[in-house]
Amino acid sequence: MTTYPAYIIVGIAADDYLVAWQREAYKLLLMAALFCLATVVMGLLLWKSWLRKEQEITERKIAATMALEFSARLQVMTRRYADAQESERRSLSRDLHDRVSSSLTAIGLCLGLVKTQLPDDVSTSVFARLSDTEALVRETIMTAREISHDLHPAVLEYGGVLPALMDYGRKFSANTGIAVKVEGDQEIRYPPETEIALYRIAQEALTNCAKYANATTVMITLNGDVEHCTFVISDDGVGFDLNGLTDGKNVPGLGLLSMRERAEAIGGKMTLESKPGLGTRITVEI
Repeated sequence: MTTYPAYIIVGIAADDYLVAWQREAYKLLLMAALFCLATVVMGLLLWKSWLRKEQEITERKIAATMALEFSARLQVMTRRYADAQESERRSLSRDLHDRVSSSLTAIGLCLGLVKTQLPDDVSTSVFARLSDTEALVRETIMTAREISHDLHPAVLEYGGVLPALMDYGRKFSANTGIAVKVEGDQEIRYPPETEIALYRIAQEALTNCAKYANATTVMITLNGDVEHCTFVISDDGVGFDLNGLTDGKNVPGLGLLSMRERAEAIGGKMTLESKPGLGTRITVEI
């Protein structure tokens, strides 16, 4: 018996195949559209984030520039104020020396002349009163000269800041009993505004030391050259807690603010170091 193979052909209708292909194509198109949309959204978010960062950077740059400009203007204004103040001090010093002291000297000479021309029968009380007046005039002349020197010491202009501080330190020691030692190279001369600022800072520091420090010795040193120098004033007094100046409990005095402003006006930076029982140290770097 002869056998023959049987063949069965299975197929998909063209319409069914197209429907399946279209369904898969739609899915692919939908996924592609979603991917594109997600890409666009991420791009927008990244772009906005970049814009925000750029804006923040720009604002910081503007703020920094404004701060620098304000600092520069403040420094210029402070320097102008210091210059005006020193000019006024110089004028008052000259008037005290040239007018007041000269007039008082003339008054003293007149009193001495009157005393020599008194008749012999003048009362002892009148003679004593004239002598007391002469002594008072001499004392007033010395006071006027001291005030004139403090307003604008001639040695600062002609000798420099170190000799001026040595001279001031001797007078300060005589009045307060606090020893003042000054060290540095006296041959180096600094710009006039720098020397005046350092001198005034030292004056203020010594005044504060006499008022509050209860110190026995003050050390003043000036090292460096015209390009860079370090000015240090240190004492062996009672010191104080610096935290009191930063926690809002105590407000820095006008003297401390004045010293800081003078240092900044000449392009310097002032730092203050102190601890209870360990004295105080003021450093000005220019």
